[in-house]
Amino acid sequence: MTRLRKTKILAVFVVCTIFPALQGEETPPAPQIKESGENVKSGGLFKEAWRYVSETSAVIYWQTAKPALSYVEYGETDKYGKKTKLSAKSEISGKPYFTHFHRLAGLETGKACHYRMVIVDPETEEEARSKDAVITPKKLESAIRIPGELQGPPYTLKKPGHYILTKDITVVDGAIIIGNHNITLDLDGHTIVYDQTDDAPSKAPPARGWPGVAVRVATWQAKNCRILNGTIRQGNGGHGYGTYFSGHGYNPIAGGGMNGFEIAGVTAVHNYKDVLQTLLLHNTCVDVHIHHNITEDLAKEKETKAGKGVDAIRIESGKSRSKYAHHNLIKRTRQYGIVGADKTHHNEIYVADPAMAWGRRCGIRMWSKSEWKAENVHDNKVFGAPEGAPEKGK
Repeated sequence: MTRLRKTKILAVFVVCTIFPALQGEETPPAPQIKESGENVKSGGLFKEAWRYVSETSAVIYWQTAKPALSYVEYGETDKYGKKTKLSAKSEISGKPYFTHFHRLAGLETGKACHYRMVIVDPETEEEARSKDAVITPKKLESAIRIPGELQGPPYTLKKPGHYILTKDITVVDGAIIIGNHNITLDLDGHTIVYDQTDDAPSKAPPARGWPGVAVRVATWQAKNCRILNGTIRQGNGGHGYGTYFSGHGYNPIAGGGMNGFEIAGVTAVHNYKDVLQTLLLHNTCVDVHIHHNITEDLAKEKETKAGKGVDAIRIESGKSRSKYAHHNLIKRTRQYGIVGADKTHHNEIYVADPAMAWGRRCGIRMWSKSEWKAENVHDNKVFGAPEGAPEKGK
């Protein structure tokens, strides 16, 4: 990518509050589902550390007090031998991130894996390393493996239980449909490329409804469902479809009325130019946990459907109902970063040039004034590019 001239970036910490006509306020109930992964005590330069381990891969996450480059060393012993790719700089700010997210691939089930986190000073290139840590991937014998044990795509998950993606898949439309309660979909570090066509991107409008969603939760008010550890990326189809403040269709992940739902350790990327929420939880949602994810909007055109929204994480609910969004890295959004969560903390959000979208822009948008409390919204970093400023590139 061509490096553009340096431009001063405006760093802002913004919360927009919307006051809908609510019939009373509710105190959010305590979360009913236990979040996946585990917080790791690391200390020193490595803060907010978390990890999630699948059968053959793992997500390693942490934050730093200052922007830094990073990677993870890993291997069968404390001599390591492998390392993840060096993290990139923000296309909005031209600086490294505070958030560090690395996926360890090719792990052997049942064998211990040593790893340590590494941060790199972007100016001096001086490196700092964490202490050695050990994880052991375990095989889940009862899991249903896809593809292989199910016909598709799309692969419809009807039987409650644990499903594991065993390889990267590329599909023309949507890939996976969650069609029941009590389903865990572990992508095990693999990548789903959806809306991938051999022809040039089509500009014809898709059918109404929820077309082309990569991973769609089809069961209304699905209870206790999870999507974990993998990458979901929109291909070259260039499709999308949106209704007012909804953006249904061709989302990386979407569904409605979830009751006990989690997305964690997922990288979700889309490129559609108009209305599209990257992670869309539609209608009344209860006990939702979206944490330790990366989202990115790659579209470079201005949204043309005024007022409808190009959001990274959108949770729709008329009242406060235990909606948690924390420790997410939103690399680029054209309008809103996180919408509708009543507990929002430790997120890092980058909002693009206002010329990229109609209407208001902000990092965190809340549904009710009662949610705007220090214990609900804290430790977020929101950066916005000033109008007309070119994005700096990597």
